[in-house]
Amino acid sequence: MQAAYQNDCYDEMVDFLRSVFSSSLKTNDALEKGIMTGCLRISKESIFTGLNNFSSYSILDNIANEYFGFTTTEVEQLMNGQSIIKDIKAELTYREMDNINNICSFLLLTGYLKAINDLGNQRYELVISNREVYEIYKQSFMSYFMP
Repeated sequence: MQAAYQNDCYDEMVDFLRSVFSSSLKTNDALEKGIMTGCLRISKESIFTGLNNFSSYSILDNIANEYFGFTTTEVEQLMNGQSIIKDIKAELTYREMDNINNICSFLLLTGYLKAINDLGNQRYELVISNREVYEIYKQSFMSYFMP
């Protein structure tokens, strides 16, 4: 959506996505239920118009948030200089990058988190890697959790 906006074809992209979602999720007889993850909700654009029984959950919703990504408590712990404990997949493939369950692995492998203790069985104690990254977390991540 951002690239479409920057290249002056935003309206066309909205129409295209609306059509794709409708065709793949609403009128697909071979599909009983669809789940989309990692999608930004752009409600004003009505991309999801026409989908039946549509539910949207954001990072601010508490439903199952302890199973995906960071919980509010974990973000607060990291921001207070404390550690969190997470399972880490040390060898991510490109296709696994968009799986929210791999977010901590991705952040560790890219240097945005640092392992300070190997607890065995691919479980690690993690902290924010440095002051510069702390500022990124502070400016970006915390804004999601503020009312």
